[in-house]
Amino acid sequence: MNWPSQFPENGFCVDCGSTNIKHISNEAVFEETFKQYEEKCREILPFYQELGLLTNFEVRNGLRDYEVLRQRVQYNIKH
Repeated sequence: MNWPSQFPENGFCVDCGSTNIKHISNEAVFEETFKQYEEKCREILPFYQELGLLTNFEVRNGLRDYEVLRQRVQYNIKH
């Protein structure tokens, strides 16, 4: 899979401040990691949704949607 050039090699995202971004090329590992993320975030996401700080985005075109998602997140961070 070809990652966008913006994908941080050292795990740090200058756009959002995340420090643990990982490249996962194995679909099964990704699904398990995402499942764990959903379980951890289930209780706190409604809080951020109420504050208007949560960005919902439906990925329809896989990696091709990356740039649109990145722009939407950056817009919400700034506004």
